[in-house]
Amino acid sequence: MLRNADDLIHAARESILRDGVPGGRKGNGRAVEGLTLRPADDLPLTEIGLAERLVRDHGADIRYCHASSTWYVWDGRHWAEDSTAEVERLAKSTIRGLYAAAAREPSENRREAIARFALRADGDVTIRRMLARAAAEPGVPVTLDQFDAEPHYLNCLNGVVDLRTGRLEPHRRELLMRNLAGTEYDPEAVSPIWESFLHDTCGGDLELRNFLQVAFGYSATGEICEEKLFMPIGPAATGKSTLLEAVKAALGTYAWVADFESFLHRPAGMGGIRSDLAELTGRRFVLSVEVDEGTRLAEGLVKHLTGGDTMR
Repeated sequence: MLRNADDLIHAARESILRDGVPGGRKGNGRAVEGLTLRPADDLPLTEIGLAERLVRDHGADIRYCHASSTWYVWDGRHWAEDSTAEVERLAKSTIRGLYAAAAREPSENRREAIARFALRADGDVTIRRMLARAAAEPGVPVTLDQFDAEPHYLNCLNGVVDLRTGRLEPHRRELLMRNLAGTEYDPEAVSPIWESFLHDTCGGDLELRNFLQVAFGYSATGEICEEKLFMPIGPAATGKSTLLEAVKAALGTYAWVADFESFLHRPAGMGGIRSDLAELTGRRFVLSVEVDEGTRLAEGLVKHLTGGDTMR
């Protein structure tokens, strides 16, 4: 029988040690020690109070996009889509931290109230409601157009490159970089294999090589001032796909492979939401497979895509 707040706290501690955090690993005797110990606070013992605690403890590292119903988590280099329920784990940690807060509370009544509330809150329903309220807390909501908004910044594995100057800057949360290139930036890097490949693919045509450098460099930025659509044309087995795949790998999530049918003319009446086009939001280098001869491009759509109009 639980007689007082100390009994509640002890029972909660034993539960954590025995069962671990719901949905996570089993307890290993270190679960309570791993919690963030914070002094008791005056935040309300409500779902809103839990949301405020979550933002207080972890708000610097979480963002929520209401348009796409997606949580993002800062991983040290970019704002990654939360595909592993990391935000839910942070919410559970915040709730479990109430037990430590209760233990440090000098008032018997307040200590018991916190402990009882923590026990009631430790469940899926409360966590879902807590996250729903946290998504509206100041500083947490973000819109898709706020991500990667600086067209001349390229987020690489070792920092953010200003493509205008070649300067490498540290990763920073406030830049709101969602995309991440697939390579580190090294201005002194050389690749004899790549140079040899370009020479062979271009047939020794220096003018073509220079044009490719400009085209791929332009594609690495977020600029759309040139309003260009590049269509590599040439005989089979001449390295076009290898070239494009290499650039795609270097640009990481800035690049995207699209079905060419997305850009073809559609008969009247085939409107509606274009989820295939929504995938292009934030991409800089979109490539597609070869298309059959005689197919008709949707010219209006291509103008929208290359001119920077909003995709819906």
